[in-house]
Amino acid sequence: MESRQIRSPAVLLGVLLLICSALCDPVHFKDCGSVGGVLKQLSIDGCTTVPCTLRKGTNAVFKVDFTMNSNSKTATSVVDGIIAGVPIPFKLPENDACKGQGLDCPLTSGKSYTFVGSIPVSNNYPEIRLVVKWAVVDDQSKNIFCWMVPVMISA
Repeated sequence: MESRQIRSPAVLLGVLLLICSALCDPVHFKDCGSVGGVLKQLSIDGCTTVPCTLRKGTNAVFKVDFTMNSNSKTATSVVDGIIAGVPIPFKLPENDACKGQGLDCPLTSGKSYTFVGSIPVSNNYPEIRLVVKWAVVDDQSKNIFCWMVPVMISA
């Protein structure tokens, strides 16, 4: 039997959106400086209350609904894990938010968008509480949106 892989980013995004719309619930978050957009809602796969539990060996899926209040040719994700008040940069597999994450750049003022990002939660991570800070920045290096939410990494 031949195995099939999802090769199209659009198909993968569609699958992620379907899964997240079925499993994601809105989560209470802290806005940490949204400037170029208005953050409407944050949903995290499998999370109904904070701190959200991120399971080792999975991909944590984050869905953000927002409306632009400025124009931008680009959008770049910047993610930090904040442990004991110290931000630690997290390298994403893809930080261009316009590639396979629901955004069709350029972004236009007044238009609503849905961003879907994910973080691989390594089996090597310790079981720890931290705060995830996720910003998507525009072509002027200003936050389009920025949110923070407490999480717990668990087996």
